[in-house]
Amino acid sequence: MKNLYISMCLLLCVFTAKSYDMEANGIYYNLTDNETELSVADADGNFEAYKGDLVIPEEVTYNGKNYKVTSIEDEAFEYCFHLISVEIPGSVTTIGNSAFSSCSSLTSVSLADGLTSIGASAFNDCSSLASVLIPETVTNIGYGAFRGCYALKTATLSENITSIESYAFCECSSLDSVTIPGNVISIGNDAFYGCTSLSSVIVPENVNIIGEWTFAGCTSLTSVTLPGSLNSIGLASFRGCSSLSSISCYALTPPELGDNVFEGLDTAECNLNVPKESVEQYSQAAQWSDFKNIHPVNPDSGVSSVNVSENDVTVYDLNGKYIGSSVRGLPQGIYIIQDGIKTTKEYIR
Repeated sequence: MKNLYISMCLLLCVFTAKSYDMEANGIYYNLTDNETELSVADADGNFEAYKGDLVIPEEVTYNGKNYKVTSIEDEAFEYCFHLISVEIPGSVTTIGNSAFSSCSSLTSVSLADGLTSIGASAFNDCSSLASVLIPETVTNIGYGAFRGCYALKTATLSENITSIESYAFCECSSLDSVTIPGNVISIGNDAFYGCTSLSSVIVPENVNIIGEWTFAGCTSLTSVTLPGSLNSIGLASFRGCSSLSSISCYALTPPELGDNVFEGLDTAECNLNVPKESVEQYSQAAQWSDFKNIHPVNPDSGVSSVNVSENDVTVYDLNGKYIGSSVRGLPQGIYIIQDGIKTTKEYIR
């Protein structure tokens, strides 16, 4: 009987043990290995504990001792449906996997310099999040980090990011502007799949691999610029991009293509602009040869080398659509520029 009583007590302890070490001002923490730093923890599965506007402090004083807050644990705020905004201090270096996943009312996140890593699915299905600014200290954005953030309109990425992981911005259907940093060398599978508001993409120099289904279903995408460093584009990467009217690819050798990369495009109408010395190669390469309008372009003939003023010109895209009256601030690409009575086609870098 005594042994049975002890066993029941131990079992009760297991089911009532807290998943955190301390609580201060409504935020729950665990001690890290060095016993001087804290990680933000979940509130024992109490999804109502974190709500409204939350400011995570850099330091916490508990029982007369000071601790530095350095991380946010996996799933710490997952399913906190009433969390509206969160401010994360520079002392936090890592945000764990699924840390804010399914926080459907989260509209604002403030990330500070000092943060280096955003975990897989960290903000997955934060369907009210409208914008995000990734600090320059961030080097890694995890798999599916912002997947399903349907209200996300703008994403400013750290220049120190070297890869955009698979599903990173998948199904961000309001995303209409994103600048891919110049240090990125690869873009993962489905990274921008279903971003139906995205109108143009400039893939920077240094990128050598675009994954499978990366930009598939981007139905508003009208222009794409691909760098000279590009070696391969994965399966169905631009499938269903039915509005795509201009592709500029500066790789001297046509990049290797997976199956159905351009399925759903009108290759009879879409302009393909390639280095002038490579036109013949593209016209014979599998899938590239499907394009009926392959135009030569010399990337070295940028605006800086010709007599085109920055202002007082009329700028059109390759389809004749009016763009503006200045070349200042234009995304990289090819434009028709009318300067007085002279009309030229120029590559803007």
